[in-house]
Order: sequence, then C-alpha cells, then structure tokens
Amino acid sequence: YGPELYQKLFKKTSQFNENGFIENDKVIISKELLDKLQKKFNQNIAIVTGRGYASISYSLKEILDQFNTKNSVFLEDEPRELAKPNPESLLRSINELNSSHTIFVGDSMEDLIMAQKATENGNKTTFCGIIGTSKETDLKISFFEKNGATLILDSIQLLPKVLNLVWGRLHSLVIKMKSRQSKIKRTTKETDVTVSVNLDGTGKTSISTGISFLDHLITALGKHAMLDLQVKAKSRDKIEHHLIEDTAISVGSAIDKALGNRAGITRFSYTSVPMDESLAEASIDLVKRPYYKLKLQIKRSKIEDMSQEDIEHFFQSLLQNLNSCIHLTVKYGDNDHHKIEAAMKSLAVALRIAVSIDKKQKGIPSTKGAM
Repeated sequence: YGPELYQKLFKKTSQFNENGFIENDKVIISKELLDKLQKKFNQNIAIVTGRGYASISYSLKEILDQFNTKNSVFLEDEPRELAKPNPESLLRSINELNSSHTIFVGDSMEDLIMAQKATENGNKTTFCGIIGTSKETDLKISFFEKNGATLILDSIQLLPKVLNLVWGRLHSLVIKMKSRQSKIKRTTKETDVTVSVNLDGTGKTSISTGISFLDHLITALGKHAMLDLQVKAKSRDKIEHHLIEDTAISVGSAIDKALGNRAGITRFSYTSVPMDESLAEASIDLVKRPYYKLKLQIKRSKIEDMSQEDIEHFFQSLLQNLNSCIHLTVKYGDNDHHKIEAAMKSLAVALRIAVSIDKKQKGIPSTKGAM
C-alpha cells in the first residue's frame, strides 16, 4: 500500500518507507469507455475484485463514481472463504443488480470459472477475457479457448464495439479480437522516425516531418483510410531524400505490423478516385508478398516543396513496405498536384476497404491457410 495508505487503513506506521506497488497500478479502463458502457447498461456497472474498497478507491479515484459501488464486492473486506473462484461474490452482485444477462470482464482463469459457475447456478453470465494484460498472450488465448470463454479481447477498450456487433447472441459466439495497432521507431545516422498507427481508428492524424507536401500526403492517407496515424520524423544529416525515404518505410512497416497475420480481413480492394480533371486507380491484395506497379505521370520537376524523384520514391518505398501487392496508376490529368493527391486518396480508400474486417471471414483469407 505504501506508507501513506497503510497508515490510513491500519492506523499505524508502516515499517517500509518506499512507495507501495499500488503507485504502479495501471488503470486500463477509461472514463470515455465507462461513458459508452453506461449508455448501454445505465448504472448497472459494478466491480467484483479481490482487493479491498480502500485500495480500489485509491487506484480508481478518478472514475470510481461511474460504478455502482453499492452492488460491488471487494473481497479483501469479505470472509476468506468468499475468495475467487468462489462465485458467491459474483452471484451477490448479479442479484443486487437484478441482471438477467451479465457480462463479467476479467483476465484470469479464476474469473472465467466464476462466470461459468454463475451460469450453472441459473444466472446467465458471459465471460469476457482480456489478454492484453498478459506477457504471454498466445498462451492466455489458448487457456481461455480451451475452457470455453465466449469473448477474448486484446483490450477492454474494444468491448463497446464488440457488444454493438453481437449483443443478443453472445451465448453461442466466440470472438477473438486483438487491437490492430502498432508502433515503429526507426533511428539511423540519417533520420529519427516514429510512427504509430491504429487500423480501427477514425482518421485522426498528427504528422510532422518538416516537409509540408509530405505532411499533406500522409495526412490524406490517414484521413481517407480511416487510420489513426501519428508520424514524427526528423532529419539528422539534413538530407531531405533520406527523411522522405525513411518516413515512407516506417509508415508502410507500421501498417504491415498492425495487420498481423491478416486474419479476418477483406484482403482485396479496388478504387477509382477523381480530383478535378485527374483520375487515379488503386488495386490492393494484402497478401504478405511485396510487389507493386506505380505510374504517377508527373511532368514537373517539383511539386510544392518536393522534387519529382522524391515524390516517386516516397510512393515506391511506402508500397514496398506495406508487404502487399499493389497497383497504383494515375490514368490521366493535367495538374501534377491533382494527380498525386488523387493517387494517394485512391490508395487510402482501397486500403480502408482491404483492411476492414469481414464478418463472414473465418480465419486467414487464403486457401493456403496462411499469407
């Protein structure tokens, strides 16, 4: 607990002066998430935890008022025989909430057992296993699957999305959903680039490369692919070509990494996007086999603050590091700026479709069983 909380709880001085482990608590649930869940379940969100009320109120002080603490159970304050996996604490909370169907979110086998025993007792309870808190996620997935977990999520932040998709048929559906996010940090003698991407984002971007037209193109990629994309790139040798190349490599690699094994994705897409007099087309196969055909039809030696060669090399490096088969073609146009924007937007929209989750797709979308 640390000396301060220990003194408050036990009315005596702790023999230890160091900060307690409680100071390192990582709260994985946010106010924004609770707001979404409250809209669906009103005030029927309670806590069943092995810790005591004082400990929980300290760690969750910013969000505790969003829980129904009256109908919560804090097992450290209860008789020892009620400890997990005894389902009595969960059953008590369910009954006091007057719940006909309960979602019990946990990250341990004890939590899963409690949910199953509650169902056996006549209280319909769906267990949602969170694996993102584990250092061995594949092992935890295996444990949960073998023992009948209905929902297996990488992060509790995914819960509102999953409930909107499947509420009403949770009893017969197993969902495994890992967050499709990644972070790439590329540091060389020439550049320092950091890229973060969330494939299931809303198009929020924060791009800083020091090259205005490059920022503009990457912003368009995030916006129209509906990726949350953060890019921070700095040159160390003051050579723009190196900065442009490494930024493209990092963006492509981050998207590739976020896609993981490609399970459940749509995989293929084709788009045709106009910009005034210009028209560009993109065809994508998100197979893990890098191949690209690129035709931009640039006539001018420079567009805004980027040379023709650097623009072409940016697209080449981006496509190659997406680790996919991509054909990107400007069909026609007069204004080179319009051509390049149409090309990027066409790529972005095609990417948005190809990375999207296909509800009918079970597993990896390949007859080989692997990409």
